[in-house]
Amino acid sequence: MKKITTVCMILVCAVYLYAEDEETLFKGNVTHGGFGGPVVTFSEIYNNTGVMVGGRGGWIINHMITIGGAGYGLVNRIPTIQSVSGGDSLSLGLGYGGFQMGFIMNSWKITHLSFFILIGGGGASHILWDEEDFDMDYDGDAFFVLEPSIEAVLNVTKFFRISAGASYRYTSGLELEQITDSDISGLAAKITLKFGSF
Repeated sequence: MKKITTVCMILVCAVYLYAEDEETLFKGNVTHGGFGGPVVTFSEIYNNTGVMVGGRGGWIINHMITIGGAGYGLVNRIPTIQSVSGGDSLSLGLGYGGFQMGFIMNSWKITHLSFFILIGGGGASHILWDEEDFDMDYDGDAFFVLEPSIEAVLNVTKFFRISAGASYRYTSGLELEQITDSDISGLAAKITLKFGSF
């Protein structure tokens, strides 16, 4: 009985010592928060100024790590093929989104920087607009997207922040008539309104 007790005590001590030496990414009290909000993006798409509207959201860990997602869609008309049967023109349909993670520097300061990257996919298509502005997909294809970003953030209130920044949208795998990856890849300017617990 004494031997069993001794062995159990040794095992308990060994487990305790191992747990004490365990390395983790975050130590001590870990804080949690979250945010979400609309995003407006301006960039050159197919030799035109493209306006994309969407949203971002995520989980904030220790006021510095964000894990979440984002998605955007083209909202203005960009002509692609000028005429098809009947004289109608085709416009570009474009949207993408995916997983997003980032790093926030000095989030407690009234102005600070954050860096994040989006990894995901999207779709592009030729859209046929009829006389009643009803859109129909004429042809389309999917693509991979990778988009690193940097932004300057202004703390307006404890629950509201505004950011302005720039990103580079890199796409791969698009096979669409008259449109290539280089036509939808490129630099973009972003304005974001963030609401949440930071």
